[in-house]
Amino acid sequence: MSTVGRRGFLGGLAGVLAAAATPIGWVGRASAAAPEATSPAETLARLFRDAAGTKRIGEAYLAVAPEEGDASVLFAALAPEGEAPDEWWAGVSVRDLRRTMRAAAHADFAANAVVDLEGWQLARTECRLAALFTLTR
Repeated sequence: MSTVGRRGFLGGLAGVLAAAATPIGWVGRASAAAPEATSPAETLARLFRDAAGTKRIGEAYLAVAPEEGDASVLFAALAPEGEAPDEWWAGVSVRDLRRTMRAAAHADFAANAVVDLEGWQLARTECRLAALFTLTR
């Protein structure tokens, strides 16, 4: 894995934050015009605007959390509590994924479940999403 430069990391961070922070009203209008993804990996890919930057963050996270280097582990970790991961991911829309992950990221910060990557503090959920994106690409 190459070292993540400050500029590249900022680009990836912007993509992750945009995915987690885009207002639902805007997402609903954008999603209504585009067909829904057909697989969990496609749904996840539609969540991010900067694939290269998101991949850099995912790789950096996997370097510090190698135990989460399996997509099935991350699919399960990111599914809402009480939901069957395979069923939830198979049926989730981009809009609902964004809403659920944004709430989970807020909860991570409230619980101090943050990860330090290259001096940046990110919610564990954001890191896991980037890692899952990286593993499913």
